[in-house]
Amino acid sequence: MEQYSGNFSNAYKKGTKYYSIEGLSTDEAIAIEESDGQYIKAYREGEYELRSVFNGFFDGQQGIIKVFILSILCFLVVLLIYKIQKNNR
Repeated sequence: MEQYSGNFSNAYKKGTKYYSIEGLSTDEAIAIEESDGQYIKAYREGEYELRSVFNGFFDGQQGIIKVFILSILCFLVVLLIYKIQKNNR
């Protein structure tokens, strides 16, 4: 087996070794070393999807309300900063 580099895992600690399996594409499966000389075969079930913290936060009618509230809050913060600066002159 040849050691396979890159990527990450949510299930295994940092430094866990994983390898390509001869005759199999790494898109299909890899071998993960669990302990000295003991391996498990891990099958790829799909692509990892990177999601934003805001994924779905601004969707639909509630999203419109959230944008409106955030806009008002931003306006009030800008107004407050303006008044503070005006009073300090």
